[in-house]
Amino acid sequence: MSRQKTMEELWPILQSETLKVLNFRSGIGLSIKDWISLYTQINDYCTNPRQVSRVPPTGANILGEEIYLRLCDFIQNYVKELFSHSDLRSDEDLLNYYCKHWQDFNLSAPKVSNIYNYLNRYWIKRVQDDGRKNVYEINIMCLIKWRTEAFEPLKSRLIRQILHYIECDRKGEVIDISLLAHVIRGIVTLGSGTAAINSNSSTSNSNSSNNSILASTASTSTPASTPASTSTSTPTSNNNNNNNNNSNKALENSIREYYSREFEVIFLQATEEFYITESSNFLANNSVTEYLKKVETRFIDEERRVDNYLHQDSRIPLIKRCEAVLIEKHKEIIQGEFQRLLKDDKIEDLTRLYSLLCRIKDGLTPLRSQFEQYVQQFGMDAIQRVATTANQDAKLYIDELLKVYVKFNDLLLHSFRGDKDFAAALDRACRRFINDNAVCKEAKSASKSAELLARFSDATLKKNSKNSDEKTLENLLDDIMVIFKYIEEKDIFMTCYSRHLSKRLIYGTSASEDLESTMIGKLKSTCGYEYTSKLQRMFTDISLSKAINESFKKEFDMARFGVDFSVLVLATGSWPLQPPSSNFTVPNELQQCFVSFQEFYGRQHSGRKLNWLHQLSKAELKTNFTTTNKTGYTFQVTGYQLGILIAFNSNDNCSGAQLQEITQLVEPALFAALQPLLKLKILARNSSLKDEQHSFNKSDVYTLNSNFKSPRIKVNISGIRVEAEEKKIQNITQREVDEDRKWQIQAAIVRVMKMRKSLRHTNLVAEVVNQLQSRFKPPIPLIKKCIDALIEKEYLQRVESEKDLYQYLA
Repeated sequence: MSRQKTMEELWPILQSETLKVLNFRSGIGLSIKDWISLYTQINDYCTNPRQVSRVPPTGANILGEEIYLRLCDFIQNYVKELFSHSDLRSDEDLLNYYCKHWQDFNLSAPKVSNIYNYLNRYWIKRVQDDGRKNVYEINIMCLIKWRTEAFEPLKSRLIRQILHYIECDRKGEVIDISLLAHVIRGIVTLGSGTAAINSNSSTSNSNSSNNSILASTASTSTPASTPASTSTSTPTSNNNNNNNNNSNKALENSIREYYSREFEVIFLQATEEFYITESSNFLANNSVTEYLKKVETRFIDEERRVDNYLHQDSRIPLIKRCEAVLIEKHKEIIQGEFQRLLKDDKIEDLTRLYSLLCRIKDGLTPLRSQFEQYVQQFGMDAIQRVATTANQDAKLYIDELLKVYVKFNDLLLHSFRGDKDFAAALDRACRRFINDNAVCKEAKSASKSAELLARFSDATLKKNSKNSDEKTLENLLDDIMVIFKYIEEKDIFMTCYSRHLSKRLIYGTSASEDLESTMIGKLKSTCGYEYTSKLQRMFTDISLSKAINESFKKEFDMARFGVDFSVLVLATGSWPLQPPSSNFTVPNELQQCFVSFQEFYGRQHSGRKLNWLHQLSKAELKTNFTTTNKTGYTFQVTGYQLGILIAFNSNDNCSGAQLQEITQLVEPALFAALQPLLKLKILARNSSLKDEQHSFNKSDVYTLNSNFKSPRIKVNISGIRVEAEEKKIQNITQREVDEDRKWQIQAAIVRVMKMRKSLRHTNLVAEVVNQLQSRFKPPIPLIKKCIDALIEKEYLQRVESEKDLYQYLA
């Protein structure tokens, strides 16, 4: 057996070999054989019972303090010697020199630690467990020595040069990014030494756990090519995961605090000073939009710096500091540009402005109200330009509304990222200019938008030669629902819409039953089942009517009647149809049809009464009275017009009195039916009055115009609307809506009072408005009248002592 070496014999060998490892870049290194030999000698020395330690051993005889202390002194002197002539170097030269040797040292320290790994695993662990302070794993000890002997004495000069390079980088000059990355991230690595010192003062269990973590962290720097790469650090105990988690957090916090204290705080202050100067100078010589581009570029650059050479933890504080200087400090100037960018449609600049202001607190707050006001005024102006024509042209009106909405909704989605507060501002603005614009004011009706939207819906869903493909029509329905969302008078829309739908169903002019169902589904999803219940029952009546007509035609031979006759049986409560304003005598040629159907239906449905709506019936009439067309024309006429024209089968001419006697129509209804016939010159009138004049004289004589000429064989007379008739329908619609609103307001008042029992006037009005605003905006005077009506009906009473307090009467 070979003689065991003493410390005086062993240390020169260890010192020489350690120096080789530290100078590994010079080509001097250790072979696997040398590494094993050194590890074995340290192991033999530390386990030799004859060696004497200055620290009395506990438990097994493990030595190592003498080697540890000598190694500490050696590393300290080595580092000190490296920088002994630092004063002779410039700041730039010093930073390069420091970086080079730091990289070498950072790579060699774990290798040194592997040589002395026996100490790490046994002696250091033992003395740390016994509560010994200022003893660290070898790699950590090396970092501590570098920090105390190299970094801290030189840090003011190093950081000054680092900040100079960063400023050069910000000015666009080329710098050595890898140099900054190694030095700055090296500061983070040195923070682990601070973490070790802090952890050294904690309890022995957590101390052991911390040092295990630190050892593991240090060992990751060992290159894969070194023989020691297979070695393991002191195993971390698996018995207490919570302690390990707490130790990890403590380590991270300690490293972060060191990096922040030694570098980040100074760096952020320099950043702030740089950008304060730059932003002020740039704004003084450039436009705000150019400044926005500059700031956007600066944020991208700072993100790149974090990725290239700063620690990732610097990202948030760096960006926050830039936001404070570049945006917060100049936010009034930036916000002041918003209105101009909106006016000039600078979409890219608006996107940039939003993305910057959304970074700071309350940066967007004043812009939302400006956006709302601008959209409202823009919409008002757009409608004002087409007001004269749009009052009668529903398509033009709705297209203008949609153009405004689409323009600003696209801006909202693309530039403002769908911001919910901007979306709310857009909704408020649209609601205002859609319900109160030049067209509404000209018509002196807040419900004009609802009426025109219903008319546009009718044109979209009606069968005509201009109908697009079904996909396009579905998109139009979506557009209709966009405007419908903002309509306040939704009850007016429904009244008008149901009237148009009834005519499409009665006359079979719907473009597609599927589209009709789709539209009703959209209305139902927006306003609920009750809103569309009558519309759905109308479709049910049409289906039942088809079945009734099939049964009728099976029982009766239509050929013997000489006409193709069909009837729609419609439930009174579901259809928005007015009873006839006049009696009407059905022509003899059709009498048998009507009598037969009435008998048939009476047998099928005993007890039901049929009320004939002749004013809504339509017929096709084949004519042969003209000399201009040998084949004759086919007239599409109303029931009333049919009665008038058939009267000429037996008379060459008829006076107004004769026509009235034959048809039994009252004068207004008769003249309304005659006007389209006169306008198209199917009938000629022998009168001193002009045909265009709206008057009826019983003495006037009407004759068929044998010279009637039309480019179409089939002439639609029933489609010609008379202005007086239009006004009458509008008046009836408004009366119906007003009456329905009274009942809805009264019902809402009763619901509220039944639940509350007693309520003050102001609160009652507010709750009623809240309940009904999804359908219409109830006028306050009308609510007061409804309250008085309910008091008269003894649903409510006023409390005598407090006149503004109402009480519900069961």
